[in-house]
Amino acid sequence: MTDIVERGRAYMLKYGGPKMPGGSWSMLTEALDEIERLRNPWRDLETAPKDGSDMLGYIPGWDAVVVCWFDDGKWWVSARGDGRMWVPTPSHWKVSPSHPEE
Repeated sequence: MTDIVERGRAYMLKYGGPKMPGGSWSMLTEALDEIERLRNPWRDLETAPKDGSDMLGYIPGWDAVVVCWFDDGKWWVSARGDGRMWVPTPSHWKVSPSHPEE
């Protein structure tokens, strides 16, 4: 059996591409994109928020995942004492998981 995303995209191409008479493929396109995003939540760094929001960042040289944020033109992590520490630029990022409910 082929992958559902591949089958969905092939179906769209076979029957009219991104639009078809009397309707639009936008909902199917969004659903297929969301499936791909959920399968691999890591995103290219170019899409990361630069507003100081916490996120998970993957730093290849460290082979580590850290909670980081972008501020003052650099990437930072929390550090004891100093409050924050500069880190090398991550290659990928994903949304930080929510905190558990108490």
